[in-house]
Amino acid sequence: MSGELNFLVIEDSELDFALIERELNKWPRQVACHRIQKPEELKAALEQPGWNLVISDYNVPGIRFEETLVQVTRCFPGTPVILVSGYIGEEKAVELLKQGVRDFVLKDNLVRFLPAIERCLSDVEDNRRLKQIENELRVSHETLRYVLDTTLDGFWQIDNRGKLIDVNPAYSHQSGYTREELLKMQIADLEAGETAAETAEHIKRIIAKGSDLFESRHRRKDGSIWHVEVSATFHDAAGGQIFSFLRDITERKQAEEELKRSNAELEQFSYAISHDMRQPLRMIASYMQLLDRRLGDQLDAEKREFLNYAKDGAKRLDQMLLGLLEYSRVGRKGEPYIWVDSRSLLEDALLFLRPAITDAQAEVRIEGDWPRVFASPDELLRLLQNLIGNAAKFRIAGRTPEIVVNSTKNAKVWRVCITDNGAGMVPEQIERLFQVFQRLESRVAYEGTGIGLALCRRIAERHGGRIWAESAGPGKGSRFCFELPQEAGQ
Repeated sequence: MSGELNFLVIEDSELDFALIERELNKWPRQVACHRIQKPEELKAALEQPGWNLVISDYNVPGIRFEETLVQVTRCFPGTPVILVSGYIGEEKAVELLKQGVRDFVLKDNLVRFLPAIERCLSDVEDNRRLKQIENELRVSHETLRYVLDTTLDGFWQIDNRGKLIDVNPAYSHQSGYTREELLKMQIADLEAGETAAETAEHIKRIIAKGSDLFESRHRRKDGSIWHVEVSATFHDAAGGQIFSFLRDITERKQAEEELKRSNAELEQFSYAISHDMRQPLRMIASYMQLLDRRLGDQLDAEKREFLNYAKDGAKRLDQMLLGLLEYSRVGRKGEPYIWVDSRSLLEDALLFLRPAITDAQAEVRIEGDWPRVFASPDELLRLLQNLIGNAAKFRIAGRTPEIVVNSTKNAKVWRVCITDNGAGMVPEQIERLFQVFQRLESRVAYEGTGIGLALCRRIAERHGGRIWAESAGPGKGSRFCFELPQEAGQ
């Protein structure tokens, strides 16, 4: 509390009022005293707001103290009243304290006057702060309750044994149980994805970790099952409680299952198309060769050109079908994820690529830390082989290919970057590289089906990672990087 204080002093004695003013002048705070000594003055004073303290004698002609105390309490709730009297009996003093007087001081012992004022004003400030805190807590509680009662996500509060303490209307609606029914239940009564023992162990893990985010299945009152995503946080107050928000993800899970079925059917379709179409294509290629041998010298230059176009088209189509077949196999026939030495896989990839690297007279430099990583070995081998092979293939005539393969790993991801000084790319066209059958270079300059980088992206994304490319422009080289998520400490 700061600034000037306004004290109302009810005192008929000039001498006693002078003594009160003298004591107040010893106080470092600025005080404005308004003295009254008649009933009509008291009435007017009670109509004026802003009194910080009321100081009153017990015996003032025409003014009854007990009535004044009631009026002050009614008009100025929280404003303390100090009784300053010449003499008052102990029993009377106790009675007045019970009625609301904050303190009393005898006029012949004013040494207690200023400490009594300080104590009263301090109590007033403490009460003001307490009420402010209580009001803030009330508003906070009402706001939180409003949020919990209106959110579309379910909410529950449980003790450390799994008993429900609180639930919101959303969870009650989702589960089909009333709030009263739910507050008599345990989590195990609702859980359909875990046994009671597993739920108890899960609660222990949440308490130990402090929080958890997981998916589960709950059973409604009508017996149907719904999928939930649970965000749980442990708070150690009141013996330990867990607060959880539960989101209904039934539609999402159904969509995921439908997407899995659709992807599986699409992969099977791609496999069947790429596999089964090769048989008639081989027949076409075989008859083209027979025509070539039978007709031989009978073909003029134009007809020979037409026949070569047909043979080349059949050959390229066969290569595209082989690429599509390999693309459809990613994730279907790959080895399971294991911890594997990434440097050993790199050496295997370089061994397979040795003819291409030798033919290109490329210089390959290996850098960085090559750790053990969690991946499908055959798919990771194909990923490395494709990217390094591309760096050797897309070279510039007359320029010695320089290829740098760098590996880094932190607590979360493993990153590999392959940098070359080859053909480079137009930056705006880079994203097309990772689409099936997309090429930025002509088939005359560089062979290929345009499926290799799409295969690389499929492998990286199947591992939960990502792949990207960078280039300053045509003729300025390229940099291809992929990241795969990894567990720390391996």
